[in-house]
Amino acid sequence: RKRLFIGPKEMFATVPKMSILLPLLAIITVYYAGSMFLNRGGFYINPDRNIPQLIVMFTIVAVQEELLFRGWFLNILAYATTERKANLLSALFFMLIHYPGWIIAAVPFVSFLVLSVSTFILGIVFGWSFRKNHSIWTPILLHMTWDVFSYLV
Repeated sequence: RKRLFIGPKEMFATVPKMSILLPLLAIITVYYAGSMFLNRGGFYINPDRNIPQLIVMFTIVAVQEELLFRGWFLNILAYATTERKANLLSALFFMLIHYPGWIIAAVPFVSFLVLSVSTFILGIVFGWSFRKNHSIWTPILLHMTWDVFSYLV
C-alpha cells in the first residue's frame, strides 16, 4: 500500500468527478451514434444481443480489467516512474492483453491495426481519467459503457 500512487481507500471511496466522467461518456455515445448513422443510416441495435446479460458480463470485465490495469498496474508504475510513463505502459499492456481475441478471430491486418490503436488510446483515456479523479469508478464506468456499446451496435 505504501508503494501505490493512489491508495485503495482513496481509489474506492472517491466519487467520480462529473466534469471528467460526463464529457467522456458523451464522446463515447456520440462516437457510436455517429458510427450507426454512417454505417446504417440511423439507429440500430443488434437484435441478437441479450442486453441484460451483456451489461452483467461487461460490468464484470470492466471491474476486473480496470482493477488490474489502472488500480494495480498503473498505480504501482506511477509510484516508480512518472504518471505519463506509467499510463503509457499500462495502456500498452492493456492493448496486448486484448490480442488473443483478435488473433483467434483472424481479422485482416487493417482491422488488427485499428483495433490495436483504438485499444491503446482507450487505455490512455481510462488511465488519464483514473489519475485525474483518483477514483477507480470512472474508468470502470467508461470501460463498461464502451464495451456495451461495442457489442450492442
